[in-house]
Amino acid sequence: MSFNSSEYMAHIAKRLTQEFAFSASAGTPGLVGSSKEHPARVQLENLMPDGIGVGSGIVIDSYGGVSKQQDIVVFEKICPVFSINGSPDATYYPVEGVIAAGEVKSTLGKAELDDAFSKSVSVKELKRHAVAYGDGLGLEPTVSFRNYTSVISMACAPEEQYDQNTKSLDPAP
Repeated sequence: MSFNSSEYMAHIAKRLTQEFAFSASAGTPGLVGSSKEHPARVQLENLMPDGIGVGSGIVIDSYGGVSKQQDIVVFEKICPVFSINGSPDATYYPVEGVIAAGEVKSTLGKAELDDAFSKSVSVKELKRHAVAYGDGLGLEPTVSFRNYTSVISMACAPEEQYDQNTKSLDPAP
């Protein structure tokens, strides 16, 4: 027996296209949008490894920063999620646990593309809580890091740090 991953993905795409078409019967534009976003989130979550969740809402940082509402938020389940009355639209995800965020669009013109980019920028502008600590051995303080879904953090060398101000892996001058 063999498995063809291309055929599998084509089947998923066809099923999502059918579900998107069916969502037109939801009535109001808000309900139509929600009924398109839901199957996309469900399918994404089905493809994710254990420990990764898919939701919608707003990404926040520890410094008071707030993103625009995101149709899809891919996040680590080990991180807290703050939901007001269980509402997906009033759910907040700490940026430290967010892996990706994105939009579901029915059409893609200039206005929709600008909206998607604007929402993406609102997430990218958030700052992760990152404090440099010394290792106790006299080496230069660095910000520790961890792999997604791991609760273990590791110290890094200065050249391995991500500089949030320059959005670069290159050390600051």
